[in-house]
Amino acid sequence: MKYGSLSEEGRWISLKEMKQGTFLVCIVRLAPSIPKFLYRPNLHSRRNNLTSVIWKIVSAGSSPTPDVFTHQLLLHRLSPTPPSPPSAAPPSGDLSFAAKKPLFHSNHFVWQLLPVALRRILSKSVRTPLIKLIRYLGTLKSYVRNRGRPEGSIAEGYLAEECLKFCSLYLADYVETKFNQSTRNDDTTIGSTFTLDVFTNSGYPLGKAIATKFDDETLKKAHQYVLFNCHHVQSYIDEHREILNLSYSGLPPHQIERMHSESFASWFAKHIEDTNLPQDDPVSNDLKSLARGPNFIGIQYAKFVSNGFRFHTKEVERKRKTQNCGVIVRATTSSYSSIRDQNPVSSELDYYGIFKNVIELDYGGGRRVVLFECDWVSKGKRLKLDDDGFVLANFTNVKRHNEPYILASQAMQVFYVEDPVDCNWHVIITTDA
Repeated sequence: MKYGSLSEEGRWISLKEMKQGTFLVCIVRLAPSIPKFLYRPNLHSRRNNLTSVIWKIVSAGSSPTPDVFTHQLLLHRLSPTPPSPPSAAPPSGDLSFAAKKPLFHSNHFVWQLLPVALRRILSKSVRTPLIKLIRYLGTLKSYVRNRGRPEGSIAEGYLAEECLKFCSLYLADYVETKFNQSTRNDDTTIGSTFTLDVFTNSGYPLGKAIATKFDDETLKKAHQYVLFNCHHVQSYIDEHREILNLSYSGLPPHQIERMHSESFASWFAKHIEDTNLPQDDPVSNDLKSLARGPNFIGIQYAKFVSNGFRFHTKEVERKRKTQNCGVIVRATTSSYSSIRDQNPVSSELDYYGIFKNVIELDYGGGRRVVLFECDWVSKGKRLKLDDDGFVLANFTNVKRHNEPYILASQAMQVFYVEDPVDCNWHVIITTDA
């Protein structure tokens, strides 16, 4: 059994113990080294860096395997003041990224990415509580004002936090506190005057607007997506599908679905024009504007705030170190096992995308719809699940999707972290607004 040192006091812990889930033993043995990490004056020393503690956990054993060695190098890049990389080279593996600059300069990002770096070293039952403990220690560290009396500073900071939280419960209706203040990406909007859900404003743009003349293919795909995602149009969608099923009963279902997608927009426009809808009904007026289609002149943006997330296009981020271009959307799709399959199966799939563009369609009378254009991957060879439950995506030379657009209100955000084993694959990290 191989052992690795956690501290200079001679405290030892086996990697096998941690993989078996003996987390309590790990914390008890780790405890003596925590105060030195948190409170010593020289915060830039190797001993006082949290990644040094994790480094010693990962470095357990005299002869690391290639997989362990690779993740040691990843921790070396994640560390704001990284310790020296291992002196002994692994039996096999690429050391090219060992000499690169650190990925980030903030311990906040290190804590976020530690699960990725340790996913093949520690089991999930050990990794999850360990990361929670590290983040809470960071909270306690923020209370320290007098480094000579760290215990008293933590006690005072914790007491002040509890007092402020208690008082804010009585002042919430009159005073803005950190518990009721608006978030940085707050996208709360005033109620819309239109009745269709697609015309309801969701979020707001950042930066200048660029007036653009859209080509026919862009308008066709964007307008088609808007129609199929409008709640008030669902009854017309079912009616059109039923007409096609009766007219082309001999065709396979997947061909009928294709005809339905391609011909519904023109059928819907003609159907609304021939139908005598009430003139003073708000729903009828919105349906008429929607059926006529959007104006060929629209607006493009490079940045947008929606659902509490800030999205930047991939082009904007080429000159930045931050990442806000990861998008995820959950869609219901019908799957066919073969061309002869008569019973398609509906299922929900997660689509992961790279944010490319924002377009705003103008339907007249102030009715506007904001769409996100993305490069998408879903199930198949470009998505995989590793042994520890992490989803990885490959966006190398990804082809343009047949349906590249989604409504801005449907977009949620994810982050992509490059896999140290294969740079073409990225670990998907979900986040909350």
